[in-house]
Amino acid sequence: MSQNPPPIPAPVNQGLKQLRWILVIVFLIGEFALISVALRGAVPPDETREVSAYSPWSEEVLEIAEAIPVQEGGRIKPLRTYARFKMMSFHGSLTMKVKSGGKIHKIGPVAWLLDCMFRPDLADQLPVFLLDDTEILKPFGIETKDRRARLSFQDLEEGGDPEENGFTQLINRGRELLEKQSSEGEGSLSDEEEEVTRFAQLALNFTGIRDSMDIIRGGLPPLDPAQLAYVDQELYQTLRATMDPKQFGFWLPILPETVQSTQRLESTQAREFEYELNRQLTFARFGPAWIPPQKGEEEEWQTIEAKVTKFLKKELTNAGDSERFRQVGSDQ
Repeated sequence: MSQNPPPIPAPVNQGLKQLRWILVIVFLIGEFALISVALRGAVPPDETREVSAYSPWSEEVLEIAEAIPVQEGGRIKPLRTYARFKMMSFHGSLTMKVKSGGKIHKIGPVAWLLDCMFRPDLADQLPVFLLDDTEILKPFGIETKDRRARLSFQDLEEGGDPEENGFTQLINRGRELLEKQSSEGEGSLSDEEEEVTRFAQLALNFTGIRDSMDIIRGGLPPLDPAQLAYVDQELYQTLRATMDPKQFGFWLPILPETVQSTQRLESTQAREFEYELNRQLTFARFGPAWIPPQKGEEEEWQTIEAKVTKFLKKELTNAGDSERFRQVGSDQ
């Protein structure tokens, strides 16, 4: 006659049930802890920077700027849309916080874009770059407190060494990696190298936006009026009576003639003028296309660089056929 095993006493059954519930609870606590860590890593750091000299733009200025039309990707859009896309690509958020004078200022996309274009020294101090893994910056001497952080352009420049700052090292390394990828093909870069390349391009894009208005705010090196052989001296003096020669606007009415003059000079002044003009025009191409086409022109809107370059090419071509300029040249 088979015997059934004796039943487990009730206290033991209850003990097993309690143990199972304890294990479930411990497991859930562990899972929630892991989820919490993952979520903390997914949420961008909420960093408020001290930028002592920062002052917010007035509401009136922001309202006017927001509505300025620009063209991007063939579409005409308000500047606020352009600014939102740019800020999001760098910052990962549409709000940036800075502390100045004991107050917290929230900087939106248009305010940030205006800072870049017209207050570059302040823009360099803003925590604009969101970086998931700051470890990739250590080889360039750029140290951070947290692995996931928001950095300013100033943070990049302060890294490195006296001979080459962190930003320059980063850009040079990014260039090397792109050359490697070009010669060895896709997949030749490690994940870390891919991230270095991406961040180097991001940092370079920032300098393009920041310096795109140098041509408006930066001015050009001085030139000796006596060396400006192709410039109408009466017009030059008239401009001097009303404008500052350090500003680009002073040179615009006589820019083709000035370029013609500097091209025929061997002076240090002439080389400095040409270098700075070319530098400013190069960066101006990274700004918004906010100059609408004039009557009879193509439909594409133009950047400041495109407009000035087109003006120069047209005027210099015309000047080459001009008897007046040929005569001035023969008198030298």
